[in-house]
Amino acid sequence: SVDNDCDGEVDEDDASDASTFYEDSDGDGYGNANVTATACNAPSGYVADNTDCLDTDAQVAPNQSDVADCVDNDCDSLFDEDATYTYSHDADIQAIWTSNCVSCHGGSTPSVGFSLESSAFANLVNVSSVQAGMDRVEPCQTQTSYLWRKIKGTHAGAGGSGSRMPLGSSPLSSADLLKIENWIDEGAPQ
Repeated sequence: SVDNDCDGEVDEDDASDASTFYEDSDGDGYGNANVTATACNAPSGYVADNTDCLDTDAQVAPNQSDVADCVDNDCDSLFDEDATYTYSHDADIQAIWTSNCVSCHGGSTPSVGFSLESSAFANLVNVSSVQAGMDRVEPCQTQTSYLWRKIKGTHAGAGGSGSRMPLGSSPLSSADLLKIENWIDEGAPQ
């Protein structure tokens, strides 16, 4: 028996004065809109705010700042919009394609119709591969990015075909691979 509507009476039919509180599993002061309790005062582990978008991580809440981690840290339905990135496509990654890949993936008839010349970003990010059932670059997910698998030589395990890229050349340097990996893992910013 609980006074749910804060009028001094227990379990009457007009329980309309009580407040709704929201479970705060991570203790950050922001609650989960999907888990509620109605009471006169906030029960233990509940708060009046319902704007936490990930109530299992105190580093994700409306008062947080975005960092380059592919998570909506500030609960605004956008991820990493205010983040500082280690690498961007245009400043860092395009040079790798230009140095290692455009001899085949450039010009008027690029190999498999896939150009890595100056507009490579538009041909890479969130674009389906023609050789496997995955995107060429899936932001934040290196292992499910077909381009990553091709340059690492692990594409056959993802249903891909052909050879490791760059074709007929040495593998990309470990420094270039690390740049590409970090770029994808940070969300593949342009």
